[in-house]
Amino acid sequence: MREDMQPGDLVLAWQVDLKAMSGICEVAKLRRVGGRDPHRPKIELFLLPLRRFSPVVRRGNLPNVRALTAGSRGTLHRTTLAEAKRLLRACGANDYLGRLEAD
Repeated sequence: MREDMQPGDLVLAWQVDLKAMSGICEVAKLRRVGGRDPHRPKIELFLLPLRRFSPVVRRGNLPNVRALTAGSRGTLHRTTLAEAKRLLRACGANDYLGRLEAD
């Protein structure tokens, strides 16, 4: 998934210890770094915080959103356009919906 990301993509920040969505970030930069397989280099993401949710937003009534599937630290999940819209609305971040339409 990291290899498909581009600067400007939105990332939902999930705070593991609170089990809640804590903000929205934007991919500012990507850097390929060496990996064991030369055909699949590791990719580091540099994120720019855009908005912090205060209070954090609990999962609540979003049980079937793939982006909220459990994973280890730094896990990225693909999501559909419909799921991304549901997440942004649930977080009160409607002003970012236009960014989804532009992609």
